[in-house]
Amino acid sequence: MSTKLVAFALIVAGFAFEPSVASADLAQDAKRAYDRLDYALSFRIWMTLAELGNPEAQTRVASMYFSGEGVSKNYANSLFWAEKAASQGNAEAQWIAGGLYELGFVGARNFAKGVPLLQASANQGYTPALYEMGKLYLYGEGVSKNYASARELLTRAAQRHNVPANYDLGTMYEMGWGVPVDFTTAVNLYRSAAEAGDGPAQYRLGRCYGLGLGVQVDYKQSYFWLELASRDGEKSTSEKAMHDRDKGAAPHLSQQDIAELRARATNWVPRRGPQS
Repeated sequence: MSTKLVAFALIVAGFAFEPSVASADLAQDAKRAYDRLDYALSFRIWMTLAELGNPEAQTRVASMYFSGEGVSKNYANSLFWAEKAASQGNAEAQWIAGGLYELGFVGARNFAKGVPLLQASANQGYTPALYEMGKLYLYGEGVSKNYASARELLTRAAQRHNVPANYDLGTMYEMGWGVPVDFTTAVNLYRSAAEAGDGPAQYRLGRCYGLGLGVQVDYKQSYFWLELASRDGEKSTSEKAMHDRDKGAAPHLSQQDIAELRARATNWVPRRGPQS
């Protein structure tokens, strides 16, 4: 039997000497299994480590219960393991548990439990938590509305390539929420999110091109971005985009223009950038 298998057997039995070394080996096995899409094996390995109190493993188990990878989707189980890891200071786990409470995955939305967890994660600089707290301050959900705090948190998230943070910052500049109205800055932020595939940002960018907000009126660009937004999975975004595309941009274009723009949209691939 290999040394790694012996270590695994000892861990399961609770007798592992050098537990940190054996756990690290098993964690790598779990990651490799996940990367080759063997989610069931990955989950079993992570669960073994999670039951031994490993916070990284507990976080991975929580994530896999949430997404249904390698195990049936179960939000209550996701919360159970996320809270275990969160209590050990794991920033991702704090974000998962906070989000489950705040977004209402485990009953009614519970800001009293969700916000402190999200804030703890944001305090550690975890990018998704920075975004989530920024959004809460922006709309005054679970916290008092505070545009200064929203802008600071969303800016930090956007600087780390968080796509929706760029969209929400763009909205702040377009609407003048806590900042002077600045359509040029709004367009640049919308573009950053739109090029990464964010449907609402594609809609706003297409609208800006159609109305000449922060850019010269360009009905081809307007049609292109609205066409992409019309294919977004969110119904409200796609419906608005189709309306503005057909009523705003299309009347200014030829049928050949429209055919070419639709083909371009079909072949379009979103930009992929780093996330931290």
